[in-house]
Amino acid sequence: IIATSLGQTFVGAVADYDLDYDLALVKIESPVSLSPAKFGTSSLLAVGDFVLSVGNPIRYANTFSMGIISCLKRPQHDLRSFCNFCLCLYFSGGALVNLEGEVIGLNCGHGEAEVGVGFAIPIGTVLKVMKERRWLCED
Repeated sequence: IIATSLGQTFVGAVADYDLDYDLALVKIESPVSLSPAKFGTSSLLAVGDFVLSVGNPIRYANTFSMGIISCLKRPQHDLRSFCNFCLCLYFSGGALVNLEGEVIGLNCGHGEAEVGVGFAIPIGTVLKVMKERRWLCED
C-alpha cells in the first residue's frame, strides 16, 4: 500500500529491483495524475549541508529528520558511493531532500543500525541505475 501526504492510498507492486543498490521499481495504479518529485543534483552536495530525511518509522507517516552531510562518497558495499548524515532508524527507502525540497538521495538501510547515523544513495547514482535498468519514462 502506498499512501500520499493527502491521505490517498494506492496498491503498488514491485515491477523490478536491483539488489546491488537496494532499489526497487514500484508500479502504482492511480485514477488520478500524480505529481513527480523534483530531483536535485547530488554532485553539488558538500560536507556541512543541511538535509531533511523523509521516513515512515514505526508507521508514523510523513516523519522528517533533519541532518547534516558529514561525508561524501564513502565506499560501502562494492565501492558504491554513499553520503553519511544524521538519521533516525527506519527511514530506509525514504527521500533525502535539500532545503529547497529537491530529492538528492534515497535513504538506505546499509551500514550499522546506530542511532543518529544514516546512509543515502546519491540521486545521481539512483538515476544512473534507473537509466541502466531502463526504469526512466520518456516524456
